[in-house]
Amino acid sequence: MKNRRSPRSCGEWTFCSAIVLVSWLAAGILLVNVGYLILRGLGPLTRNFRSGIGAESDSALLSLWIHTLSLLFGGALLAVPLAIGTGIYLSEYARESRVKQWVLTAVGGLAEMPPIIYGLFGWGALAPYFGGERQTLIFVLTSAVWLLPQLVSVTYSALQEVPVSFRRDSLALGGTYWQTTWSVLMPFAGRSLAAEALEGMARVGGETAPVIMIAAAWQGLQGKPLVTLPYHLYRSVVESLELIGSHHFGTALLLVLTSICFQAAALRLRKTGVSVTGSVRERERGRWW
Repeated sequence: MKNRRSPRSCGEWTFCSAIVLVSWLAAGILLVNVGYLILRGLGPLTRNFRSGIGAESDSALLSLWIHTLSLLFGGALLAVPLAIGTGIYLSEYARESRVKQWVLTAVGGLAEMPPIIYGLFGWGALAPYFGGERQTLIFVLTSAVWLLPQLVSVTYSALQEVPVSFRRDSLALGGTYWQTTWSVLMPFAGRSLAAEALEGMARVGGETAPVIMIAAAWQGLQGKPLVTLPYHLYRSVVESLELIGSHHFGTALLLVLTSICFQAAALRLRKTGVSVTGSVRERERGRWW
């Protein structure tokens, strides 16, 4: 006797097939776009890199790329220590209360805010105080403020996932609260924190709105304006006489490759178990230095 599919199983099969089809279609569209970008932008990017070595003009992508990376790492260096300290305090030292829950809710809300809000913060709060000659510092501070709530949430969540027995056993062996936090808990949280910092740098590096808001504060300022890689792409497209040039594809390809590298490094950290304070596997082998 032949097995007949019930209407429910047929419906489930149709639904799963539709999901698979849509997924493959989305992946195909993404691959086509990336392939087209590589095809149109690899040549101009290579030529610009070869001619831009040692150049300091705004059209040299190599100098713009290095400048953008320096700004991203500067913002991350400011945000990571503050995020670690805040996350450790909220997780290990702050008592459970309504104030703590309000703070965590506020931090979570700040982490979900769009980047234009932080651009307005840099334009309205930092720009009048520092002035037009310190646009780089303003952008670094704005990036740090943008990354801070995201890293605080990740640090707090990672520390909360560590079993309570780890804390109890460390204190029973004579360790202090700080030794327990740094030597026992942070090896777990460090990996997630480093990965989130790289992912945040990828998001910050691809955003143009904060730079536009900061640069808008000094439209008539004489001197070298603040220029990053996404802002350079935006200005070159807006101010270009032609619709789309080959150099636009080269800049877009460099921006996409930079974001992919940051995301790949973050994924590698999550997969391999590498952390900023040393892996737990090495510590379990007796390496407690």
